[in-house]
Amino acid sequence: MPELDSALQNQTRPALSAISRSAIRQFDQQVSDIPGILKLTLGEPDLNTPEHVKQVLINAITNNASHYAPSAGLLHLRQAVSKYLLNSTNIRYNPASEILITIGATEAIFATMQTILSVGDEVIIPTPTFPLYMAIAKAIDATVIEIDTSDTDFVLTADALKQALQAHPNAKMLVLNYPTNPTGATYSKSKLTELAQVIQNSKLFVLADEIYGELSYDNKHYSIAELLPSRTILINGISKSYAMTGYRIGFLAAPATLTSNILKLHGFMVTTAPTSIMEGAIEALLHGQDDVAKMCEQYRLRRDYLVKELNQLNFQVRSPAGTFYLFAKIPINLIQNSNQLALQIAHQAKLAVIPGKVFGAGGEGYLRFSYAASMSNLHEAVRRLTKFVQEENNMSAITVAILGATGAVGTRMIEQLEQSNIEVRDLRLLASPRSVGKVQTFRGQEYEVSAATPDSFIGVDLVLSSAGGSVSKKLIPHAVKNGAVCIDNTSAFRMDPEVPLVIPEVNSDDLDWHHGIIANPNCSTIQMLVALAPLDRKYGLNRIIVSTYQAASGAGQSAWSELLEEARQHLDGQAEIAKILPVSGASHHYPLAFNLLPQIDVFEDDGYTHEEWKMIHESKKILRHDLNNSDLKVTATCVRVPVPVGHGESVYFELEQNPSVPEIQTVLDQADGIVLQDDPRTQFYPQPITAEGHQSTFVGRIRADAENPGGYNFWVVSDNLLKGAAWNAVQIAETLVQRELL
Repeated sequence: MPELDSALQNQTRPALSAISRSAIRQFDQQVSDIPGILKLTLGEPDLNTPEHVKQVLINAITNNASHYAPSAGLLHLRQAVSKYLLNSTNIRYNPASEILITIGATEAIFATMQTILSVGDEVIIPTPTFPLYMAIAKAIDATVIEIDTSDTDFVLTADALKQALQAHPNAKMLVLNYPTNPTGATYSKSKLTELAQVIQNSKLFVLADEIYGELSYDNKHYSIAELLPSRTILINGISKSYAMTGYRIGFLAAPATLTSNILKLHGFMVTTAPTSIMEGAIEALLHGQDDVAKMCEQYRLRRDYLVKELNQLNFQVRSPAGTFYLFAKIPINLIQNSNQLALQIAHQAKLAVIPGKVFGAGGEGYLRFSYAASMSNLHEAVRRLTKFVQEENNMSAITVAILGATGAVGTRMIEQLEQSNIEVRDLRLLASPRSVGKVQTFRGQEYEVSAATPDSFIGVDLVLSSAGGSVSKKLIPHAVKNGAVCIDNTSAFRMDPEVPLVIPEVNSDDLDWHHGIIANPNCSTIQMLVALAPLDRKYGLNRIIVSTYQAASGAGQSAWSELLEEARQHLDGQAEIAKILPVSGASHHYPLAFNLLPQIDVFEDDGYTHEEWKMIHESKKILRHDLNNSDLKVTATCVRVPVPVGHGESVYFELEQNPSVPEIQTVLDQADGIVLQDDPRTQFYPQPITAEGHQSTFVGRIRADAENPGGYNFWVVSDNLLKGAAWNAVQIAETLVQRELL
């Protein structure tokens, strides 16, 4: 794939760096990959091109209408446009010299602005409006003067225009789009007359984009060209009114001197519009008025329905006079940032609308709904939006995202969340692209897995993360920036002094000082400290020596699967082929089946493994809030054992006091999260096989060191995927909700 020569980097016109691709289409593309999304985003009629128009086009192709037409367009199409404009504007445009056929209205707008505007020229654009005009002006290096019309019912007033011209007396162009995209507002003859009086005393060209003129509901569209024919470039087309967006036929009408100059640019850019499609456009303009009337009536019914429903949801919506858009003011109880809210609605309600911010000054705080959609889709859109608004009004319910939702811990996070007392408004399952499309069931409803991106966290209240440290470091800051509280099950933030490392039974008070991120400790640390913390509180703890016996699942789903495969190979008399353990990516791998591996994670220079240092540092941070605390001495040896689920730990510890074993048993038996299983006479002690699937930490084999007063041993077992990961995270979340820390 060729890359641009380094000597040519940054050599394109600087003005193009100031603009981006269509914000409307970018947003539409951004949400299109959300599973089950229903889009009311684009100005794309759902109705079909009339059959008689399609038949004329087919006949044109059959009759070989495939050759170049004149650059200005087929003469009989220009004649049809002239007749159409005479009927709609009472202006007789000369088809030979005053009408130009373009590739959609967009090209007409671009060619007109490119012809008239020079670098530094000022162009006045009432907003909110279609962002195309601002983008083209900036690409030309013209200066955009926006006039916010949100306080005047989204129409430009004569007074506002007069004030703008006083500040910018040399302004060269006024762009007037009406009925307006995105608001549906239009101009009465009296309003246009007032504007025309101001314009007559200025140096302004008027670019009148009237592409939605025929989609006017309550009053006949009136063109400003009737008042200012010598100043107006009138632009229209067949895309919207005739449901022919893909045909790309537009047209402009203007004084001949101006049209001839625009024609030069048009000819060099596109040569001419496609001949056969122009034949179809002729049919639409000459014989399609009944089709337009029928479509307009359908849009009217949809408009009335959507206006009523949105107002009932406390959106403030004026009934649009034209187009097929509603511009709805966001209810005060919802997020006022239109981009954030639109993304939240897309992810949570699976409904896509366009944020008002993209339409310029006055657009923020609004959403644009396109009702160029079937009535059944509008009913479904209202149902989804109603559910969203109701859930947002339920302040106790939260939106939860599971990052790493298809992994061994992620799936258990979903299960533990389902069993919890947390009221979930919406659940977002996020994973790598290879897991996209998988389905998980939560509280009786199916949820589809989406790819995790920075935008996935818009509108999320809580993130439960177990997707690997590098993923957490990349995505969790975006989640926090969007207002979520993140409970991360990786090592990414555990040693950060600004991030609490929490086991709810041990140090839940540390949740009070979180700044958006809470770290879940290492699985082996959690179960050990659940058992030791009650003794530390009562008797004082000053030394820990721990040997761990950690299950294969602690290294991930792939290690677990490899253990099972190795066992089969061994029992079948085949050589075990290890590819993962002890550490994925290491130079040597050893089988775990029928074996023990005294290495978990990589070795440090001092001979300890990273896992062993995790236990040392995490224990001191949780119990003493000081990684370098010398009063609590900790050492660890971590071993991987051929057990699927459930870590065991042999723990030697020294206390400042010298309680009896029964006293220790009593303390542990009364502690939260602990199940005491300690009766040597009946061989009753914790085992991984009996701990699997349980949320508790199991403690047994408690005994005093026979030769060291104050020294004790016990055996601790816990399900490493539950208390060691998923359940501890959900338990933290429950605590946050209970203490109103979310």
